[in-house]
Amino acid sequence: DFIRKYLCEALDWHKLGYEIAGTFRNVSETIEFVKKNEVDVVISDIRMTSKSGIDLAEYLFKNYPEIKIIFISGYKKFEYAQKAISYNVFDYLIKPLTYSKLHDTMEQLGKVLDKAKMEPSAELFKQMRRHFFADVMMGVYVNKADAEEYITKTGLNVDADKELCCTIKVYLKNLEEFFSQYWQHGIERLHNAINSLFLVEEPPIYIYITDYRYDRLEIVATGQFDDPEQFKIKLIYKMEHAVKQMKDMLKLESEYKIGMLTKGIEGILAWSIKNGLEKDIPSRRRHLIISLLLSGNIEASRSLFTSTLSEFKNSTDMLKIFADELESIYTVGQSGTRNDALGSDETAAERLQASFERAVEFVSNSDVKLYNKLIQKSVEYITENYHKDISLEDVAAYIALSPVYFSRYFKRETGEKFIDYVSRLKIEKAAALLRQTEYKVQDVCSMVGYRSVQHFCKLFKLYTGHTPSAYRSNSAKELNK
Repeated sequence: DFIRKYLCEALDWHKLGYEIAGTFRNVSETIEFVKKNEVDVVISDIRMTSKSGIDLAEYLFKNYPEIKIIFISGYKKFEYAQKAISYNVFDYLIKPLTYSKLHDTMEQLGKVLDKAKMEPSAELFKQMRRHFFADVMMGVYVNKADAEEYITKTGLNVDADKELCCTIKVYLKNLEEFFSQYWQHGIERLHNAINSLFLVEEPPIYIYITDYRYDRLEIVATGQFDDPEQFKIKLIYKMEHAVKQMKDMLKLESEYKIGMLTKGIEGILAWSIKNGLEKDIPSRRRHLIISLLLSGNIEASRSLFTSTLSEFKNSTDMLKIFADELESIYTVGQSGTRNDALGSDETAAERLQASFERAVEFVSNSDVKLYNKLIQKSVEYITENYHKDISLEDVAAYIALSPVYFSRYFKRETGEKFIDYVSRLKIEKAAALLRQTEYKVQDVCSMVGYRSVQHFCKLFKLYTGHTPSAYRSNSAKELNK
């Protein structure tokens, strides 16, 4: 009660541009109020009865991400700070709380809120810009004209001739030690935390994380500069700052490597094709074409298919693989085998063209939700391979979809995010092994595809409420009743 009263009287809230909407004793009261009223900022202690401020931050992060959160705590605990970062908390204030610190924080936050209200579409344009350059790097646009058409339609602040772009790889080091000693919140929340450190928009340089791997991030940096050297200097400064923050705030060691700098959309497109000719771009292109086709965007799918066929017409093996993937659209769920042999006068390119046209016809005339069957196929694959370290990218490639489309439709069809579904399945399998066998905990950990026993134990407790050993003991007691 004293803290709440102090916060109400400590500042001239009206002068700072705020109005106190209410004060509450616990998390439940706060959530009920937020559900029924418009709220911009929540100031909360971390330690409370029943649920904590961390629980509140998690709820707001998932349901009301636009609400800014400020934590107040008498504990300068690293674990609290970690969790705050993972839920994108605006600031973390340590008691005793001084007038100047609270005033400066609220003044700074006020500027952020005012800017957001003056530019309601700013965040949308940042996202659109981020997705645009990710698509450029993946080879979604056939040529400069296609990219410029999208820029014109959306009104993006992108100069197709002056934009500088380069790729960066960030390598995460000593992950086993990191997960066992410092991080117990799961890989998805680690990605959220890294996002909050890297994706602070500071024009004129924009940084976009385009791909996550277990121990690596792939990043695209863009900006409009007359001098490429100035772009590189500012980029290095920004990367050094982000890497230092990861080390200081998350205890996560990393290093980065900046790739070749390119200028203009045309240069970026040429770079993406050259560097992915026989590597990543063909598979991404193929899976994006299929994803566009299945989502009903046949015109875009055909345009990208035509350019891809032209570029890779001499890559016979790739054309055969692509034909197999397209044929799986109209054979998925059917019994029997497909005849992959070419006719006597049929080239790989002709077979691919015929497969694409048949897939288009099948999709156009089908009343069946084709994604249902592909997602079911992915679920079967996960069930058969849960004991491995499988990623979203692995499963998306298995069913020949782009990771972005696969992630979206997997959530739509299953009701769960991919990482949550896989984690839950692994823990359920582990629980069954603990109940029904006498395998050691470290063996069970390995059998369900986890590398770190400590990480497995923490995740198991998160899902079941018990450590693996306690779960086994309690199950044995229940059996003997």
